[in-house]
Amino acid sequence: MQLSRHDLVQLDEAYLAGLPEGSLRALSVKLLADLKEALERLDQNPSNSSRPPSSRAPWEGAGSQRQETPGQDAEESPAGDSRSQRRRRRVRCRGAATEARGAAPPGQRPGAPGHGRTQCLEVHEEHHHHPAVCAVCGAPLGEGHLSARPAPIT
Repeated sequence: MQLSRHDLVQLDEAYLAGLPEGSLRALSVKLLADLKEALERLDQNPSNSSRPPSSRAPWEGAGSQRQETPGQDAEESPAGDSRSQRRRRRVRCRGAATEARGAAPPGQRPGAPGHGRTQCLEVHEEHHHHPAVCAVCGAPLGEGHLSARPAPIT
Protein backbone atom coordinates (compact mmCIF):
# COMPACT_ATOMS: atom_id res chain seq x y z
CA MET A 1 0.00 0.00 0.00
CA GLN A 2 1.34 3.39 -0.94
CA LEU A 3 -0.91 5.50 1.29
CA SER A 4 -1.35 4.73 4.97
CA ARG A 5 -4.64 4.86 6.85
CA HIS A 6 -3.47 8.15 8.41
CA ASP A 7 -2.88 9.65 4.94
CA LEU A 8 -6.33 8.59 3.76
CA VAL A 9 -8.04 10.02 6.85
CA GLN A 10 -6.56 13.43 6.08
CA LEU A 11 -7.88 13.51 2.51
CA ASP A 12 -11.12 15.42 2.06
CA GLU A 13 -12.74 17.53 -0.68
CA ALA A 14 -11.20 20.79 0.53
CA TYR A 15 -7.70 19.28 0.52
CA LEU A 16 -8.17 17.83 -2.96
CA ALA A 17 -9.49 21.16 -4.26
CA GLY A 18 -6.32 22.90 -3.06
CA LEU A 19 -3.92 20.52 -4.82
CA PRO A 20 -2.34 21.52 -8.15
CA GLU A 21 -3.21 19.36 -11.17
CA GLY A 22 0.12 17.49 -11.23
CA SER A 23 -0.14 16.51 -7.58
CA LEU A 24 -3.76 15.51 -8.09
CA ARG A 25 -2.77 13.20 -10.96
CA ALA A 26 0.04 11.65 -8.88
CA LEU A 27 -2.41 11.11 -6.01
CA SER A 28 -4.92 9.41 -8.31
CA VAL A 29 -2.22 7.03 -9.56
CA LYS A 30 -1.37 6.10 -5.94
CA LEU A 31 -5.06 5.65 -5.07
CA LEU A 32 -5.59 3.46 -8.14
CA ALA A 33 -2.62 1.25 -7.21
CA ASP A 34 -3.90 0.92 -3.63
CA LEU A 35 -7.40 0.06 -4.86
CA LYS A 36 -6.09 -2.65 -7.20
CA GLU A 37 -3.97 -4.15 -4.41
CA ALA A 38 -6.92 -4.14 -2.02
CA LEU A 39 -9.15 -5.87 -4.58
CA GLU A 40 -6.48 -8.53 -5.21
CA ARG A 41 -6.28 -9.19 -1.47
CA LEU A 42 -10.06 -9.52 -1.25
CA ASP A 43 -10.04 -12.08 -4.06
CA GLN A 44 -7.47 -14.30 -2.30
CA ASN A 45 -8.62 -17.57 -0.79
CA PRO A 46 -6.93 -20.86 0.16
CA SER A 47 -7.44 -22.31 -3.31
CA ASN A 48 -5.60 -19.53 -5.19
CA SER A 49 -2.97 -18.40 -2.65
CA SER A 50 -0.68 -19.75 0.05
CA ARG A 51 -3.23 -19.06 2.77
CA PRO A 52 -4.09 -22.05 4.98
CA PRO A 53 -7.52 -23.73 4.59
CA SER A 54 -8.42 -22.63 8.13
CA SER A 55 -8.48 -19.00 6.93
CA ARG A 56 -11.54 -19.73 4.77
CA ALA A 57 -14.64 -17.88 5.95
CA PRO A 58 -17.25 -20.19 7.53
CA TRP A 59 -19.93 -19.22 5.01
CA GLU A 60 -17.73 -20.13 2.04
CA GLY A 61 -17.81 -23.86 2.80
CA ALA A 62 -15.35 -26.36 1.35
CA GLY A 63 -13.21 -25.43 -1.65
CA SER A 64 -14.50 -28.27 -3.82
CA GLN A 65 -18.16 -27.87 -4.61
CA ARG A 66 -19.57 -30.87 -6.42
CA GLN A 67 -22.14 -30.57 -9.14
CA GLU A 68 -25.36 -32.48 -8.49
CA THR A 69 -26.92 -34.45 -11.27
CA PRO A 70 -30.71 -34.19 -11.77
CA GLY A 71 -31.28 -37.81 -10.62
CA GLN A 72 -29.11 -37.52 -7.51
CA ASP A 73 -30.68 -36.57 -4.19
CA ALA A 74 -29.08 -33.54 -2.47
CA GLU A 75 -28.90 -35.42 0.84
CA GLU A 76 -27.09 -38.45 -0.59
CA SER A 77 -23.37 -38.61 -1.25
CA PRO A 78 -21.90 -40.61 -4.14
CA ALA A 79 -20.99 -43.36 -1.64
CA GLY A 80 -24.63 -43.68 -0.55
CA ASP A 81 -24.23 -42.26 2.96
CA SER A 82 -26.49 -39.42 3.98
CA ARG A 83 -25.02 -36.25 5.43
CA SER A 84 -26.39 -37.02 8.89
CA GLN A 85 -24.74 -40.47 8.88
CA ARG A 86 -21.37 -38.97 7.95
CA ARG A 87 -21.78 -36.30 10.62
CA ARG A 88 -22.55 -38.92 13.30
CA ARG A 89 -19.51 -40.95 12.23
CA ARG A 90 -17.26 -37.85 12.57
CA VAL A 91 -18.64 -37.02 16.02
CA ARG A 92 -18.08 -40.61 17.14
CA CYS A 93 -14.46 -40.46 15.94
CA ARG A 94 -13.82 -37.15 17.70
CA GLY A 95 -15.26 -38.55 20.94
CA ALA A 96 -12.92 -41.55 20.80
CA ALA A 97 -9.90 -39.29 20.27
CA THR A 98 -10.85 -37.18 23.31
CA GLU A 99 -11.21 -40.28 25.51
CA ALA A 100 -7.79 -41.56 24.37
CA ARG A 101 -6.08 -38.28 25.39
CA GLY A 102 -7.73 -38.18 28.79
CA ALA A 103 -10.19 -35.84 30.41
CA ALA A 104 -7.71 -33.06 31.26
CA PRO A 105 -8.08 -29.90 29.16
CA PRO A 106 -5.03 -28.68 27.23
CA GLY A 107 -2.89 -25.84 28.54
CA GLN A 108 -1.30 -24.80 31.79
CA ARG A 109 -2.88 -26.19 34.94
CA PRO A 110 -4.55 -23.80 37.38
CA GLY A 111 -2.19 -22.65 40.11
CA ALA A 112 0.99 -23.47 38.18
CA PRO A 113 3.71 -20.78 38.30
CA GLY A 114 3.72 -18.53 35.26
CA HIS A 115 6.55 -17.30 33.06
CA GLY A 116 7.13 -13.72 32.09
CA ARG A 117 9.50 -10.79 31.86
CA THR A 118 10.97 -9.85 35.21
CA GLN A 119 13.40 -7.13 34.15
CA CYS A 120 12.12 -3.53 34.24
CA LEU A 121 13.68 -1.36 31.56
CA GLU A 122 13.94 2.38 32.17
CA VAL A 123 13.50 4.99 29.46
CA HIS A 124 16.66 6.97 28.67
CA GLU A 125 15.52 9.22 25.85
CA GLU A 126 12.73 9.83 23.33
CA HIS A 127 12.99 10.10 19.56
CA HIS A 128 10.24 11.75 17.54
CA HIS A 129 9.93 10.53 13.96
CA HIS A 130 8.25 12.78 11.43
CA PRO A 131 8.02 12.35 7.64
CA ALA A 132 10.16 14.66 5.52
CA VAL A 133 7.82 14.70 2.51
CA CYS A 134 4.07 14.53 2.06
CA ALA A 135 2.86 11.00 1.22
CA VAL A 136 0.08 12.44 -0.95
CA CYS A 137 1.76 15.03 -3.14
CA GLY A 138 5.49 14.43 -2.47
CA ALA A 139 6.16 18.04 -1.44
CA PRO A 140 8.62 18.69 1.41
CA LEU A 141 6.78 19.12 4.68
CA GLY A 142 7.08 22.41 6.46
CA GLU A 143 5.16 24.32 9.07
CA GLY A 144 2.53 25.57 6.62
CA HIS A 145 1.91 22.39 4.63
CA LEU A 146 -1.74 21.35 4.36
CA SER A 147 -1.16 17.74 5.51
CA ALA A 148 0.60 19.00 8.66
CA ARG A 149 -2.83 19.72 10.14
CA PRO A 150 -4.06 17.23 12.75
CA ALA A 151 -6.25 14.37 11.60
CA PRO A 152 -9.99 14.76 12.32
CA ILE A 153 -11.26 12.71 15.22
CA THR A 154 -13.75 10.09 14.13
